[in-house]
Amino acid sequence: IINAFRYATKYAPSDVTLCYNDYSCYSPAKRKAICKLIDEIKACPDARIDAVGMQSHVKMTTPVTGPNSYEEAVETFLSHGVNVQVTELDIANANKAYSSIMLKAKYKEYFKLFLKHRAKEGIPGITGVTIWGVSDNRTWLNNQKEYQGHTQYPLLFNEDYSVKQAYYGVLEAVKFADSE
Repeated sequence: IINAFRYATKYAPSDVTLCYNDYSCYSPAKRKAICKLIDEIKACPDARIDAVGMQSHVKMTTPVTGPNSYEEAVETFLSHGVNVQVTELDIANANKAYSSIMLKAKYKEYFKLFLKHRAKEGIPGITGVTIWGVSDNRTWLNNQKEYQGHTQYPLLFNEDYSVKQAYYGVLEAVKFADSE
């Protein structure tokens, strides 16, 4: 992996963001391993790393804040001097019944976190958020064995592309951030 960053540093244009992207980055053990990798890349004089991509296939039960949370992972990566890119965000109801109100609240909670830690000039922060799909009819989660028998509704739009309450949770988070 370090050689990949060395070669990318040497051959990619200098304005290209070099990002390590992985899943379950909010897991304490994985987070620790990624931080070790960041430090090793930064110690290499002919390599650079600009960001960590956090593949974010999360569940309603994934803690957003507090100990061993998503926010703790974001703050840890930022403290290592790299930006964070939230990638592949979707929120599974998992083996629980779907609740549009709970999904809205969870999206709002995540987006408040993302906006709280957004990048500012010269200070590492969250530089992008990518949602894993548009509507629930194309979610990959319904093909996962662990959710068999429990239909997943993880995105911002219904199967017919009508707006879900979760969409408004995102807008409320933005409005909240703008008012601060």
